[in-house]
This record gives sequence, C-alpha cells and structure tokens, in this order.
Amino acid sequence: MKKIYTLALLFFGATLTLQAQNDCTGNRYKEVIVQVPLITPAIPFGMAELSVDSLNSDSIPLYPLLMDVYQPGLDIGSKPRPVIVMAFGGAFVYGARISPDIVELCTRFAQMGYVTVSIDYRLSDELLINPNAKNATRAVLKGTHDMKAAVRFLRRQAAELGNLYNIDTNQIYVGGVSAGAFCALHTAYL
Repeated sequence: MKKIYTLALLFFGATLTLQAQNDCTGNRYKEVIVQVPLITPAIPFGMAELSVDSLNSDSIPLYPLLMDVYQPGLDIGSKPRPVIVMAFGGAFVYGARISPDIVELCTRFAQMGYVTVSIDYRLSDELLINPNAKNATRAVLKGTHDMKAAVRFLRRQAAELGNLYNIDTNQIYVGGVSAGAFCALHTAYL
C-alpha cells in the first residue's frame, strides 16, 4: 500500500511540474493565437570551417551560418517565450533552412506563440564522394556544432543585446527533420 501512495505522489508531483513549465493562458502554445508570424530572415549567428580537416591547412575557409527567426506577429507585450531551434533534413548532403517542411513547422509554432528559428548547418559533400562511417560521423558533428552555436547565439543575444526576440533562455528546445533531427538529438544529449 505504501508503494501505491509513493507512486501516486510521484505521478501527481510530476504532473504539477509539467503543468508549471509553460503559462498556457488563453491557449497560448496550444492553439493558433496569431495568424501571421513576423519573420526575420538571414540573421548571421556564426562562422564555421567548411571541413574538419581544414585545421591542417594554413588558410581556413569559413562558411557563414544564418538563421531565420519566426515570432508570433502582433503578440506584443507578452512574457519571454520558449524558443524552438529547427534544422532541415537532407542526409547532411543537401537542404536549406527555407525547406518547405521547416518553414511550415516554424510558421505553425510561431502562430501558437513560440519563437522558432530555422538554422543553417554545414553540409558534407564528402558523403557523396566517400560514404563511410567516418564521414557520416563528421557530418553529424558539424551539424551538432552548428546547432549548438545557434543556441549560444540566442542565449548571448538575450543576455547581452536586449533580448530582441523576447525569448526565455530557460526554455530553448531543438528539433529537426531527418538529418536535422540527428543534429537535435546530439545537441540535446550534449
């Protein structure tokens, strides 16, 4: 009997904790609250080396990393919002932050009150030339590093530059489609 009470208490406590995570007043974060999100495209969040092997060369080619930020349009004056960082799919070989599936996901989440971000990450041409476990691991590492750079940029922007996007830095989530989901999984794990 004591085990049942303990289990019930744990379940009840976990339920209260989950419900306290987000203020869903007025169905915020559950249903559409704004029809048209505000989209700020092509915000630079970092520069990355094109190749992991470029450390051995004298001149290191850099690749600009950009993000598109989707905000709930006319939802002015609300408390800082959770932010979702999304990455596109494409087997680490092709794709873009403006892929239709990512644009749709970012738009829908922004309509529900979240700030969503669609990011670039480095693609790996070497997987086309020589598809093997070593190159696949490098591709995942580069994508994960780039997603982590986006999270660092958002935290720094909120702390040092006035929180332009009105985000809650305690509620940063990552997600993606296909290869982007691999990046998100590894980012969350790290």
